[in-house]
Amino acid sequence: MFDVPLPIFFTVFVTTGVVLIFALWIYYDRMGVRRHDRLNQTVFHCVRCGKLYGVHGEVKQAECPDCNLKNIPLRF
Repeated sequence: MFDVPLPIFFTVFVTTGVVLIFALWIYYDRMGVRRHDRLNQTVFHCVRCGKLYGVHGEVKQAECPDCNLKNIPLRF
């Protein structure tokens, strides 16, 4: 089999663990940012064409992307 010295084995083992934890940290951090961006939208319903659309942030009025009519946000 392979003859690997003990310090090198532990160095590789610990380095692999640290890299894995760091990669998972970055992945879940990005997932949280995407979820926050999706939840931070204001949803509108156009009364003229019936389209549902979202705008980032808290906005009191927004123009419909299809017919350019200003609409108020939906309330849930």
